[in-house]
Formats: sequence, structure tokens, C-alpha cells
Amino acid sequence: MLSKKNIQMMIRKGQPQKQRFGLRKLSIGVASVLLGLTFIGASSASADETVNQEGQAVQTELATPQPVEITGSESARQPDNDEVASSSTAEATPVSSEATSQVVADSAGAVQDQTPPSAQPVTSTAPEISGGGTVGSASDPASDIPQQNGVEIKFQDQDDHGNVLPDYVYIPGKKPGDKITMDEIIKHLPAGLEIVEGQPQEFEVTGEPYQSIPIYVRHIIEEKTESKDVEQIIYGHYGTNKEILNHQVVTFTRVVRYDKYTKQMVVVQEWQPSLTFQDYTVVPKDGFSANHSVIKETTVDSNSGTVKIDVLMKKNIVNTETDTVTRTIILYLPDGTTREIVQTVKFTRDVITNPWTNEATYGEWTTDKDSFDSYQAGEIDGIAPDRTEISQVTVKPGTNSWVEEIKYPQNEVTTETRDVTRTIKLILPDGSIKYVRQTVTFTRQVTKKANGEIVYGEWDQPGKMFDDYYPAEIDGKKPDKTYIPREVANPDTKDYEVEVRYEAAYSTATEEKTVNRVIHLHHPNGTVETVNHTVTLTREVKTNLQTGEKEYGEWSTGQFAEFVVPTVEGHVPDIEKIELMEVNGTTEDQLHHVNYLAHQVDADTKTVNRLIQVTMPDGTVKTITQTVTFVKHTTKHPVNGEIISETEWQVVDGDGTWAEFIPEKVDGYTPSQEKVEAVTPNVNTGNVLVEISYKQNEKPTDPVGPSEPTEPDTPVDPDKPITPDKPDNPTEPDKPVSPGQPGTSDGPVDSDKPAGSDGPTSSGNSDQQGNENSASATTNAANAAATATVQLTSATTVEQADVKEVDNNAKKAN
Repeated sequence: MLSKKNIQMMIRKGQPQKQRFGLRKLSIGVASVLLGLTFIGASSASADETVNQEGQAVQTELATPQPVEITGSESARQPDNDEVASSSTAEATPVSSEATSQVVADSAGAVQDQTPPSAQPVTSTAPEISGGGTVGSASDPASDIPQQNGVEIKFQDQDDHGNVLPDYVYIPGKKPGDKITMDEIIKHLPAGLEIVEGQPQEFEVTGEPYQSIPIYVRHIIEEKTESKDVEQIIYGHYGTNKEILNHQVVTFTRVVRYDKYTKQMVVVQEWQPSLTFQDYTVVPKDGFSANHSVIKETTVDSNSGTVKIDVLMKKNIVNTETDTVTRTIILYLPDGTTREIVQTVKFTRDVITNPWTNEATYGEWTTDKDSFDSYQAGEIDGIAPDRTEISQVTVKPGTNSWVEEIKYPQNEVTTETRDVTRTIKLILPDGSIKYVRQTVTFTRQVTKKANGEIVYGEWDQPGKMFDDYYPAEIDGKKPDKTYIPREVANPDTKDYEVEVRYEAAYSTATEEKTVNRVIHLHHPNGTVETVNHTVTLTREVKTNLQTGEKEYGEWSTGQFAEFVVPTVEGHVPDIEKIELMEVNGTTEDQLHHVNYLAHQVDADTKTVNRLIQVTMPDGTVKTITQTVTFVKHTTKHPVNGEIISETEWQVVDGDGTWAEFIPEKVDGYTPSQEKVEAVTPNVNTGNVLVEISYKQNEKPTDPVGPSEPTEPDTPVDPDKPITPDKPDNPTEPDKPVSPGQPGTSDGPVDSDKPAGSDGPTSSGNSDQQGNENSASATTNAANAAATATVQLTSATTVEQADVKEVDNNAKKAN
């Protein structure tokens, strides 16, 4: 984006460089004289011919003025100075009387500006032009009536590299000195555009035909969010009936930018790739089941249509389930017989079966009675039982049936057993343990009499034999016992263990160790770039699988490669490279920091001046200082000061030329030097002093009385000077002279005049003015006309931008 200062400079510099001339077909008169002087010289100017592209004469005649339609089309614009300068032809096309009068009036004004007030009026035989008067005549209405002008407003698109938009505006009816404000321009601003900040708020009409004012604009961008809904509808089907079970909506959004000028839309943020509908749990009506219990989340995108899901319903299957709980009371009678008493509770419930999944849903259990009655046991033949009552018990569905016993006293006979175990413990090669157990069982009868006496019988055998055992080799590993013999155990023998150990096995593994080298590159912009180097070492580890003991081998070795620190333009690293490094098992992680130091850049400047001192006839001295400044940049190493690079001497501003200087014309005097040539100095050129003085001409005979001097045009204040950039090492120029400030000088330097001229001035000697003859006045008029001709044919107005003029006696001269 252009800054405010840069925009103003571009507008200011661009306007004088873009002149437009309205002569597409020339009417005879002063305009023809001026154009003729341009092509064939002031001394042989012809008012009735122009030269075409093939070098043949083209007859020019007075044409009836025709109106010119001014539109917003690019084809309706007149060619600018660059187009005129590049062509050697003069295209003859009709122009309006207003445009013709404007050109002649401007030419006449240029002639009159060059003629001192003391000069005789020039008598011209040229025919009168529209508006009355002739060129050079004191009664020329072009000098008294403000000229109407049009101004073209060109809109330059900042969003398109400053290219001129086709929607330019032509504002007619303006005269020199009028102001065109930015508010007035905004009224003509095409829809969809806005003015770029930092531009001047008003512009002055210069009177130049087809004056063009560039205005920087940018497109109005509107950012908005668009949305799009996608629906999901879940239907439940009960036979022929359909109901909506669930309705969900997801909304997609995207962000777009709309260019209100081009009517184009740019998508900034696309639609979301996808959105998801939430899970929905189906809740059917009572007595029904759905073919889907849960509708899982559904993912859609912005192009999806409405999602419709159908859920089918069926009636449930209903059955009855029973659960019977039984309590059985067994009576052990004294005579050894038994009797059973069975008590029962029955529960029922509904079982609802899903017709889609066959999954059953159970209802609540119901029963007429949920408890067993208590039971009383009496004596039998005078013998009381061990329990006289079985209490009442409440039961629940799912309770297991059970048995209750009531025993009457009697002889009780039981069998007692005794186990003796020999355990063979095998410690395997891999460290695991395997057990081989050998067991022998002894039995005997135990009788408990009704009076409480207990009688033990004999063991079934006095002794029993353990089988012998042969441990086998495992993967070539032998046991320390190859045979375990048979042994006899008796009922009193305690359990015991026999251990068998195999030769140990070892496992071999590779252990890894990583050693890191980290290099942090601290870049000048504050970022840190990390470079990682890694070396992986290995060693063998053997493990005794029985004891877990480990045996370690030697670590392998490696190396960190040499690292050359990368360069950064305009900087040098404090470490140029990190050396190659050997890595072994004892090497620790390495950390390095590299910082970049900026190059040292020195700027040397040198100024070369040309001073032109003009001694005026009245003794005042005007000094014009022309300056060319050179600069050279030297880049040095920030640590050792070694010179890395050095540029050639270059011109700081402008084209590096002392511009041509033409002394102003003073009636009755001749300068000692007609002009000072343009010179392009180099850095080794010394300061130059040029002195110019005036010599009085010989007085002419038969003087003619002077005419009444006319009031010169009011000068236009010059643009505010632009302060140049201050060089790094400024050098004081020889005898610097401050330029005149706008508003306090005699007036702005007219870009159409030779550099250094002050415009019309009075010599203060009326007798000397009276001695000037008509021939002298005619010569001055011809010179002025020649100057105007050069202005018309030049591609750009030559501005002595680098010439500084100081008039120490300006007020006294006026």
C-alpha cells in the first residue's frame, strides 16, 4: 500500500509529466504559426502546412468547429504527451470551438508571459479566432476572460497494482485556480469503490487542456456468512400408519467475500466438510417393538438432501413363566429309615419377547403365597429328634430349593481318609518350575454310638508305594537327578518334596542406547532452528533364566559428523562449524548454541556542486546552486572488520546531472553566456563556479514611445518543497544557499520558462525603454513564440527541480 507521502509525490510528479494537447485538426492562426515553428524553425514558420508521416505536405484549412462529445470511454480521451512525443505525424481531426479557443488562448498567454511590459504590442495579420482578439494583442479577450476547462478524474485501482479503471470521470466547466475537492470527486465515484486514505483533499485546476487527476481507490469488500440446513426425519411405521418419531436439523455455514465493484464473490471459508446428527433412541408405543432400538449418528455434507429413515414396529409376543421353590424336610428315624415332607411355593410372570431380536423382557413375579409353613417334629417312641422345629421361611423368585434334615439319635458310621503326597519339584532350564505330585490314600471306618462313644477301625493297608520317576532332558539340558526311586509310605508319613534342578538356560538380547547432539541456530529474526543429530549404540546382554543374573557386553561406537553452520545473508555465525566427534558408551548428550552477528554496513557520501552566479544589470547577484550527491556502501565483517563487499559510487537522487541553465532575458542587455550546458559530473569532479554578467546593448535610433504596460498574471503558489532524505554521512556543501520559501519569494518558477528566469520585471529606466524600437519588440515576440512552440512539442515539461535560486534583492527589483 502506498503511504500518504508517496501518493502525494506520485500525484504531484505525475501531473506536470502528463500534458494533453487538444489540436487534433488545427485551425489557421497563431496555433498554426506555433506548430509550424515547431517543425520547420522559428525563422521559416509556415501557417498553412503540417508534415505527415510520409514527409508530404498536408493542406490545412479553416474548419467549421464541431462539438466533441466527451464520454467515459477510453477511446474518447486525447493522447497524452508521451503519445504525442512518440509520433512524428499531426492527425487532422475536427475539434470544438471551445477547445480551439483554449489552445490559442493558452498559446497567446504563453507569448504574453514571455513579453516584458515595456515591449511594443505585436501587430499580427492572423485572422481573428473565436472570442475576438488576435495573438499578442493587448485587447485579446483570452487574457481578460477566465478560460473554461475540463478536468479528467482517473481512478487508479490499488487492488490491481495501480492500473487505471475504465470508469473515469470528466468534470467540465472549471477555470484556472478553481479547486476540486475530494468530496466533489466522491460524488462521481463508481459504485463499489472507496477512496484510499492519505491523498490530498483538494486539487487545483491548472488551466492545462485535459488536465488529469489520478485518484487511488480500492474495492469495497463485504464479508458475510451463508448458511444451509440439512434435515433428518425418522418415521415410525405401525402397520399402515406412519408417525414422525424424531426431527433433527444441522446447519452448514461458509464465509464469503463479495467485491461490490466487480460483483465477484470469493469463498474465504468453505462449508464444513461434514456435520453429524445425534444418536436417537427409539421409544415405541406400549406393546410394540422397533426393528432398530437406536438410530446411530448420521454424517452429512453441505450437498446432502433431507435424510429420511423408516423404523418398522411389530406387536410383542407375550408368554407366562413359572418358578417353583421347594423345601424338603427329611426325617432320619431311629430305625435308620427316612421320611420326606415336601413344601412348595409357585411364582408366575409375563415374558414379553421382541419379535425382531427375540430378546425377552420379563414382568414382575406374582404368587398367592410366598412362604413355607413352620414344621414341628415330635418324639418317636420316646426318642427326641435333634431339631424340634423347622421355622417359617419367606422365599423369592429365583430362590434355590433346599433340604432340611431332622435326625433322631442312632449309631453313626463314617469313613475317614488320609492322603500322603511326595512332590517332585523340577527347576527347568528357563527358570520356570514344574511340579509332579504323587499321592497315596489310606481309609478306615469310624463308628459313633448313640451314647457318644467313637470307635475307629483299622487302616485299609499298612503301607503303600510311590512310583519311581525318571526326569527327562529338556532341549539338551540335563537334570541333576536322573532317577527318583520307588518309596513306601504309611498312614503316619508326612508329605515331603524332592527337588530336581536342570542346567540353566540363557537368553541373549541387544540393548540400545541413544546419544543426542542438539544444535540451536539463533536466527537474526528471533526464531530458533533446532538441528538434531543422533547416534544409536548397542551391546549384547545375556540373562540366566533361572537366577535372573545378567552379563553385559561392550557398547558399540559411532560418531557425530562434522556440521557446517549454514550462512544467513547479511550475517555471520559465531561458530562456523562443529567438529566431528567420536561417540562411545560413556558419551553424554551434547548441546550447542549458534548465534548470528549482523554485517556492519557503512555509508559514505560525497557532494559535488556547481554554483552559477548571475550579476544583474542593477548590480544584484543571483546564485543558483546545482548539487549532485553520491553514496557508496561498504559491508564489513562484524568481528574482524574485514571488508566483505563494497558498492560503486551511486547518485542519491535524480539523474545525477547539473541541468542546463539559460540566463533570463533583460531588455537592453546581453548576458556574457547564452546558456550553461547540462553536465553529468562524477564522484571525482570538483566543485565548479560559473559567473555570468550582463552588457548593455547599444541604444537604437528613432525610439518609439512605450505602450502602457499590462498587469502580469497572478502567479500560482508553488508546491511545497519535498524534504529529501538525509544521507547517512552528510557533507557540508560549499557555501550552501537556502531556497526561497513558498509565499515569501517573488513568485513560483514557471515550468514553461527557462530555469532561473524571474518573469516580467521593470528595469526602472523609462528613457531606456523608450529607446527600444519595434524591431526589438518583434524579436522578443518571436523568441517568446519559439519558446511556446518548444513547450507544445516536448514530451514532458523540463523542470529545473534541482536548481535553487536566491534573489537577494527581490523586493528592491519589484
